[in-house]
Amino acid sequence: MNGDVVLHNFQDQALKIQIYNLNGQLVSSINVDNSGEEFSTFFLEIPSGLYVVKVIGENEFATGKTVKP
Repeated sequence: MNGDVVLHNFQDQALKIQIYNLNGQLVSSINVDNSGEEFSTFFLEIPSGLYVVKVIGENEFATGKTVKP
């Protein structure tokens, strides 16, 4: 991945997005609608590195890894 995170299965849901470093420390957290605009700006502020992203929707959640170049 190149730092882009795409949210496919969370259409029309309010989301909480949490970003963790590889030490398990919460780096940042944000609540967003699913437009993605707020999240794109939010992710730009995080230093380069490998992260675990946790997306929490109303009835489901997903986790994944991403690299911020």
